[in-house]
Amino acid sequence: DWSSDVCSSDPIGGESTGWTIQTESEIAVDGKQVNSVEVGYPDVTKLEKLANKRVKATGKISHRHGVETGDQLVLEVSSIKEAKAK
Repeated sequence: DWSSDVCSSDPIGGESTGWTIQTESEIAVDGKQVNSVEVGYPDVTKLEKLANKRVKATGKISHRHGVETGDQLVLEVSSIKEAKAK
């Protein structure tokens, strides 16, 4: 489970999902230290409603490879909802 902020990202040549989850602190995913991960989710309207809010997201990590971006971690979200503020 991920619990952090969702914010819009700047797509690079169409190789981005357009959304990222920012973590509160750096975490290890597949042995790589990250503080954000791209989000794969079909309901863009829901993501727009959650923009810049704290969320809890559940899903599986996958990898996408782009010519410009290289290997990118993507959280393929199965569930996402607004989380209570700390």
